[in-house]
Amino acid sequence: MKRHEYKFIAIYAAACLVFAYYVATTGFSAGRAAAASTLSAPPSGCAYALDNIRVVDGDTFQADILLPWGVTLRQQKIRSLGYDAWESNKKRRSVNVTDAEVVKGKVAAAAVRKLFTTARVSCSPGKRDRDRYGRILATILVDGKPLAEWMRQRHFLRTE
Repeated sequence: MKRHEYKFIAIYAAACLVFAYYVATTGFSAGRAAAASTLSAPPSGCAYALDNIRVVDGDTFQADILLPWGVTLRQQKIRSLGYDAWESNKKRRSVNVTDAEVVKGKVAAAAVRKLFTTARVSCSPGKRDRDRYGRILATILVDGKPLAEWMRQRHFLRTE
């Protein structure tokens, strides 16, 4: 490689580190929509490992997202794309949540918790950064396969 090519690589790496630092220190929240619109999304097909995962319900998780260069986004709320799981409590007001659904939701959440204890879990960013509640939108991958398929096979999805 020529000297100017090394300089380009070094500048590109430094820019990536600055971006990762910005994301880690600001949380990159939905309230920063103006700043977010000027930044490009990560490359499609990339997946980031998740650590310290807490299952909120079958489609919402809180986890540390492990980025390259040793950067970690701590305690990020993540909404899994590709499905809508049963609710595990009655807090959601946009839909009618019955007692029967809460029971199904708790079973689904417990099954996901158990799955996550033995699997390699990662996330792949969606087309949009965050939803209206500020959660990161991402496809959750369990041992490289979408969690949505696993949930669908076990009928842990809302039908309405």
